[in-house]
Amino acid sequence: MPAGVINPRRIDLAETGPGASLVLTPPQVATLTRAAHLVRVEPGGAPGRWRLSARQRVGAVRLGSGEGAVELRIRPKVAVDRLMYLLGFGSGPRPWQAEALPAEVSHDLVPAFAEVFAQVASRVLGAGVLHGYREREDELNVVRGRIRVREQMRRGFGAPIPLAVAYDDFTPDVPENRILLAAIRALIALPGVQRRTARNLHHQAARLGAVAELRPGPLPAWTRNRLNERYAPALRLAETVLGGSGAEHGSGDRDRDGNGDGAPGAEARELPGLMVDMARVFEDFLSVALGSGLAAHGLRCSTQEAHHRLDEAGRVRIRPDLVVRDRDGIRCVVDAKYKDLKGGLPSTTDLYQMVSYCTALGAERAHLVYAGGAGQAGQADTHSVLGAPISVHVHVLDPSGSVADLENRFRALADAVAG
Repeated sequence: MPAGVINPRRIDLAETGPGASLVLTPPQVATLTRAAHLVRVEPGGAPGRWRLSARQRVGAVRLGSGEGAVELRIRPKVAVDRLMYLLGFGSGPRPWQAEALPAEVSHDLVPAFAEVFAQVASRVLGAGVLHGYREREDELNVVRGRIRVREQMRRGFGAPIPLAVAYDDFTPDVPENRILLAAIRALIALPGVQRRTARNLHHQAARLGAVAELRPGPLPAWTRNRLNERYAPALRLAETVLGGSGAEHGSGDRDRDGNGDGAPGAEARELPGLMVDMARVFEDFLSVALGSGLAAHGLRCSTQEAHHRLDEAGRVRIRPDLVVRDRDGIRCVVDAKYKDLKGGLPSTTDLYQMVSYCTALGAERAHLVYAGGAGQAGQADTHSVLGAPISVHVHVLDPSGSVADLENRFRALADAVAG
């Protein structure tokens, strides 16, 4: 390491549990405090000692610089191969069979994720790079497309060439490929990625040589259709890479609040890393798994409907995770909770939320699905609301265990929701 460069402090946490009690320097505390979306920082009861606990995200990321540099690693509570299965399910039932993970990466999320992504991207791009039409503006010596008359008059001063033209170009430089390329390059930069995996990723990047870099800011929009359907599993993983750490694409280091006022060594600048939002993974998995299971009962699921309002004035928005419909309309609402059901009872806040959903949508049944705790997916504890024809059914869908066990659990859950 070059002289004067400080090794980041490595901090290992478990996704769940009481956290870790550590002695930290003030710059390290400042870095971690500014990464509040990743880790909770609390006084540890002694001078210089702090208690750290994870916030429903897993993976590894480097934060800060100088004396505040930290390498944060958060281990998932489920096995890495199970997590990859859950991530894949969010793209649709069985978008890939659980990719064979080499033994040397099967227990570490970052190299395992990179290996699966490389395999999926190789399969997708090996079948042909997606092309699409993009409107381009250029100055050419021949007519192509249409002449931009106003621009020609402004720039050409009557000269016949070059011609200001606009045309549709059939090109691989489309949003889907830009997202894939950005994710490939981000994974190549991660520490811990196996050499074999990196070589595969470089090969996939070469296939996208005619694709432009992503600009800083939000990911470009893309709409799933029959032409890009085969890209969906790879794009799902790519968006996890590019969105998980919160870093803007191509923007380099930045402060968490984006105002650039962080003191040297104290900012939580996010460098190479991969962080997976487990709450979103669980929610996406539940949405797809239930949608598939309920279809067998003649029911339809809609996810994240944003047009619902709680009040008559329409000022209070509500957004249920899933709305289940039959031929007559709304059958019930379902909400995923990536937390343990403690003491066998949901929190009053969770119950109030479901009662509000039912009241606003005119539904009589709601289902709360927790990721852990006592209970089984097909067996619900029911809470009937006084003075209203509303019942809230509480389930547990534990994502751990074998794939066969998990599939049995969500089938049982689908049967319970449909009943």
